[in-house]
Amino acid sequence: MEYSLTPMGVEVARQVQGLADWIEGNLGRILSGRRARSDARAAAPLPGVRAGRRTPA
Repeated sequence: MEYSLTPMGVEVARQVQGLADWIEGNLGRILSGRRARSDARAAAPLPGVRAGRRTPA
């Protein structure tokens, strides 16, 4: 038995391949952006915290 995609499956496969190609071509930008957001979150003070002390709610 041989397997083959339907015409709609072929269309979807092309779209997925296009997305995969875009991700591969932009992986450096993607990872850099993730690092920048992670660093910004780590540097941001927590709500209700000032100078290492929790303020009353």
